[in-house]
Amino acid sequence: MNTIPLSSRPPAVRLMRHLGLEPDPWQLAVLESGHPRQLLNCCRQAGKSTTVAALALAEALFATTRALVLLVSRSHRQSRILFDMVTDFHRRLGKPLLLRRTADELSSRTAAGSSRSPARRRRSAATPASRA
Repeated sequence: MNTIPLSSRPPAVRLMRHLGLEPDPWQLAVLESGHPRQLLNCCRQAGKSTTVAALALAEALFATTRALVLLVSRSHRQSRILFDMVTDFHRRLGKPLLLRRTADELSSRTAAGSSRSPARRRRSAATPASRA
C-alpha cells in the first residue's frame, strides 16, 4: 500500500496518531477514503468503533462547513459506547474548539461577581412560600 507523508494525511489519521493509536492498513484505507458512506465488514474487536470514533471527531473538528455528525447503531448500548469513545478522544486532545458551555458553567461565570448564586437565589425565594 502506498503511504502518504504524515503532513498530508487526512486529519483523522493524524488525530489517531496524536492519541497514540497506530492505525492498521485497513483503518488507514477507511480514514483516507473520503467516501460519504462506508461498510466495514470486520471481525469482533478489530477496531471498528475506534476508527469510526476518530473519523467522527475529525469530521466534527475539521470540516470546512458546520458538520452534523450522527452516531447511529442498532442498539442504544453500542451508540453510547461510540459516543463515549468520541468524547474520550476529544477530552484527551484537550477539548479543542469547545465553544459551548453547560448552563451551570455559564451561571457560575455570571454569578462570580455576585455573593449569591442563581440556585441559592431560587432556593431563598422559595423558602418563605414553603413556611406558609
